[in-house]
Amino acid sequence: MRRRVHQINGHKFMATYLRQPTYCSHCREFIWGVFGKQGYQCQVCTCVVHKRCHHLIVTACTCQNNNNKVEIAEQRFGINIPHKFSIHNYKVPTFCDHCGSLLWGIMRQGLQCKICKMNVHIRCQANVAPNCGVNAAELAKTLAGMGLQPGNISPTSKLVSRTTLRRQGKESIKEGNDVRVNSSNRPGIDNFEFIRVLGKGSFGKVMLARIKETGALYAVKVLKKDVILQDDDVECTMTEKRILSLARSHPFLTQLFCCFQT
Repeated sequence: MRRRVHQINGHKFMATYLRQPTYCSHCREFIWGVFGKQGYQCQVCTCVVHKRCHHLIVTACTCQNNNNKVEIAEQRFGINIPHKFSIHNYKVPTFCDHCGSLLWGIMRQGLQCKICKMNVHIRCQANVAPNCGVNAAELAKTLAGMGLQPGNISPTSKLVSRTTLRRQGKESIKEGNDVRVNSSNRPGIDNFEFIRVLGKGSFGKVMLARIKETGALYAVKVLKKDVILQDDDVECTMTEKRILSLARSHPFLTQLFCCFQT
């Protein structure tokens, strides 16, 4: 009898018996068990996860066929932040953050990302998703809190009411670890001096702006609310905001300064 295949974001997960100590590539915790099939492994890119974590995978499989790539490319949610791997010598036993197994050897056992310090086998480098600096576990929790499944995010998702999104936005500000800003001191459109247009798109434009008080320069993304509501893209907009808030550990990724509406 053929084993069941669980398809999530292009991954083809199947229950697998692990012959050596293995860590989950999603939550980074140890996969326990001796008898039976302890975890799920993608039959395409070989990443290993807990059974409880396989449906939380946010990144797409890097080894999927062209048809799946086109299908996922049509979705308006994606993560594409490449890693910068280099050969590394490990002085203590280290496990691969992709396939979860031990990095064997005495010297030059594997690769380490210069930015996020991710460790992988040399053979696993081509299969690693471009998610440098992104905490996949926290991102999955955020998506779950919005009522979204990481493996099924598309423009045709169910529209969340503006009242619900507004409440979630306030809760995320209260629970965040960033510097809190009082409502009276919160930046608004009057605090910025717009200099020029940097780029345009179907949803709006990006403008170069300067804060009048400090002179600091920022890129301001101006969105057309009527277009977003007509296309049922409120979820995508809120997801983009949360991604920028979560991926603050990457030094080369645009960081979110503030959000406001007029």
